[in-house]
Amino acid sequence: MKNILEILKELGLEVPADKQEALNKAVAENYKTAAEFEKTKMKLETEKSGVEEQLKAVQESLKKFDGVNVDELKKQIETANAQVAEKEKEYQAKLDDLEFSGLLDTAIAGAKAKNAKAVKALLDIDTLKGSKNRSEDIKAALEAIAKDNDYLFDSGTSQGTGTSNNTGTTGTHGGNNNVPPNVSDADARAVMGLPPENK
Repeated sequence: MKNILEILKELGLEVPADKQEALNKAVAENYKTAAEFEKTKMKLETEKSGVEEQLKAVQESLKKFDGVNVDELKKQIETANAQVAEKEKEYQAKLDDLEFSGLLDTAIAGAKAKNAKAVKALLDIDTLKGSKNRSEDIKAALEAIAKDNDYLFDSGTSQGTGTSNNTGTTGTHGGNNNVPPNVSDADARAVMGLPPENK
C-alpha cells in the first residue's frame, strides 16, 4: 500500500524532507486508509448486530407484560412477601414450642413426676416459655411445686398397700408417706390424672 508521499510524488508533487514527517502525522491523524476503514466498519457492524439482538430480547420480554396492571402486580408481590413472612413466623413459633416442650418434658421426667400432666397444670407455662433462662427457671418452678405438692413426685419410697405411718391407720395410699393426711385417695388420683378407683 502506497503512503501519501509516494502518491504525491507520482503526481509530480515533491514534499521537502523537513516537511515529510509533519505531513505523515497530519494524514495519520485525520485520514484512514481503506483497510482501516473496512476494519472499523466491520467492528461497528458487529456491535450494532449485538445491540439489535439485545433490543430484540428486551422487546420479547416486555411483551410478557402487555396488558399487565403494574400496580396490581406490585400489590400481589407485596401480599406474597407478607404471606411468606407470616409462614416463616409460624414456623419459628412451632419450632420454639417444640424446643420448649422437649425441655419441659425432660425436666419433669428428671424430677420424677408421677403424672406430667398434673405437674404441668401447676406451672406458669407462658412465663416459663418467655424466660431467657428456661432450664434454670423450669428447674426452680418444679422444685417449688415439689415442695408444696411432694405427693406428685416419686421420692423413692416403696409402693404397695399397707399402713400409713403418717396417720397410723390402714389406707390405700400405696405406702407413700409423702401424701398429706388431709388428701383423700380420690383427690390424689384426680390431681394425678388417674380415673376413680373401682371399689
